[in-house]
Amino acid sequence: MTAVAELFQFIGIVAIGLLIVKALDFFRRSRLPETLTSVDPDDPGLQAAYANARQSLPYFWEKRDSALNPEDYFVKVRIEDEYGAEHFWLENPALDGDQITGIVGNDPGVVRCVEVGQKVSYPTSQISDWMYTEGDFIHGNFTARVTARPHNMGAKQYAQLMEKFAPLPDIEA
Repeated sequence: MTAVAELFQFIGIVAIGLLIVKALDFFRRSRLPETLTSVDPDDPGLQAAYANARQSLPYFWEKRDSALNPEDYFVKVRIEDEYGAEHFWLENPALDGDQITGIVGNDPGVVRCVEVGQKVSYPTSQISDWMYTEGDFIHGNFTARVTARPHNMGAKQYAQLMEKFAPLPDIEA
């Protein structure tokens, strides 16, 4: 093989390698972190989920305060900075007046003001969801009931997930 042919072969190999790296980076970035959703934030179903979760917070706190395993209770809050907004699950949530305090349970996708494991405190007006597990069932998690889609996970997995949700509490208007 001539030197010119070897050079072109080398350039081709480098180009293929760069394309593979770019493709992997694209797919890594195209996956949404768990703190973000592909559902439009203004989606009426998602807005209703936020409202229902907030409206039923007294039920959540009553259940948590009498729970044998309060570590199985979580509150989701909207956290925003100059880079964007995301909804994070807070572990070990505590209510103090109009403030919710807890430990960030998710890695951020776009915001940079928090990190997983960090203790934070936000106004209760930032609460967007709550959930707890009891036995094999998930209680609350209003937003997942809206954002989970069969085309995102397959019909069988979607059906299995929906079977894991307990009925929602009655919410007085």
